[in-house]
Amino acid sequence: RGVHNSHRVLDALVRKGLQRDRAYAIVQRDATRSLSERADFLRILQQDPEVGEWLTRDELSEVFDDSFFIRNVDKVFERVFGLDPN
Repeated sequence: RGVHNSHRVLDALVRKGLQRDRAYAIVQRDATRSLSERADFLRILQQDPEVGEWLTRDELSEVFDDSFFIRNVDKVFERVFGLDPN
């Protein structure tokens, strides 16, 4: 449901200027709601007015782009297996 991106949401909110403890409370609340209601975390964040004060829908979508997690996969394969991905 996208809760694996919670740390990235927290970082984005803090980078925008929100105090870390407040950002943490918001993310924790919305992540808990996502899990308990089996609802999409991104949708909950997009509907949260507190989040909307700090992040646009586009910024949230960027945070949820899972290509972030595999951006270095070619480098890892090259290091581990000595393979040139190209």
